[in-house]
Amino acid sequence: ALEKITSFFINAGEFIKCASLLKQVDAIQAKLEQYEKSEITRLLQEHATEIKAYYEKLNPGDKVQFSGIEVKGGVRRQAKLSAEAFGKAVNPVTFFSEAHTNSLALSIYFPQRVDRNNTWEVVILDDPVQSMDENHSQALIDILVDISAKKQVIVLTHSKSFFRRL
Repeated sequence: ALEKITSFFINAGEFIKCASLLKQVDAIQAKLEQYEKSEITRLLQEHATEIKAYYEKLNPGDKVQFSGIEVKGGVRRQAKLSAEAFGKAVNPVTFFSEAHTNSLALSIYFPQRVDRNNTWEVVILDDPVQSMDENHSQALIDILVDISAKKQVIVLTHSKSFFRRL
């Protein structure tokens, strides 16, 4: 019986040490997740400003506008796109036309892969004017002209009109 009591106290001591270490690990993990969320929130806000600037260049005066990107609540790490149409909040995923979606995709692409990437000296776009009208495609040409001052731009397109203007 004495052996069982001694064994119990030895094991209990080890359990208490392990439980204490697990609490420390949980606290470190919570701090890390808090830091990670704040850093991601900061980066998304920074990118949202840049994305919005490109989106507005591609859609000048349009009533449908990208308005931001933020960390989505919940356990999983996700981002949420925000947009407005005629002064009301809308979900870009379900509300945007194909031209608006294409403009948003390009607006996300340019800050990340062109402006912030010093390694890539070439930008290749495959039919970037899908579903875009003349105003959208002209705005894209203006952006590509600006980019071409820093990087080589290669555009593949089926649109003869876009090709001629570019």
